[in-house]
Amino acid sequence: MSGALAAAYHVWSRSEPLAQKHAAWREIIENVPDEAIPFIKWKAPRESVHAFLRDYMALQDHLLREFYDKDGQIAYNYYDPEIDLLLDNRGIYYDLNTCLDDALAALEDSDGYEVWLYRIDLTNGLRTRVLFDKRREPLDVKPEYELFVTEEAILWDSFVTLNRWFGDEPEPLSPQDDFPF
Repeated sequence: MSGALAAAYHVWSRSEPLAQKHAAWREIIENVPDEAIPFIKWKAPRESVHAFLRDYMALQDHLLREFYDKDGQIAYNYYDPEIDLLLDNRGIYYDLNTCLDDALAALEDSDGYEVWLYRIDLTNGLRTRVLFDKRREPLDVKPEYELFVTEEAILWDSFVTLNRWFGDEPEPLSPQDDFPF
């Protein structure tokens, strides 16, 4: 496995904060030769991994800003992947920090290491979710409009599609893959 696409996928597959992933992707853009992406679900191939990474990081930044935006009628809920259950019985929160505090407390009880928080816009039902680790660091961000074929949904789903292409476990990078991250 080598090249910009494989390196980008390898970074995406790691469980680390988004800030670290973005730094690694910027290193790839600056130091690994560009290449085309052979396919993306529902869309023609892209000419540039570098352009794709810039677009993908911009989408993640946009979704994070949206998640933290408190304007409007906003509610929060959380989901513990360890028990694979949307914790609606824990209630709806109207304060992000209270929701995150309770989610992390529940995480300690389940010996988990990450939890999804949902931001729900009560005026239109749109949801954004962010995966947090125990240090309150965002690990991933996801739009909740998968049923709609939008440019953002296609862009977000690109690494999921690559996961199916590369397989569940990425190949280890070989010694000749001199990636800067």
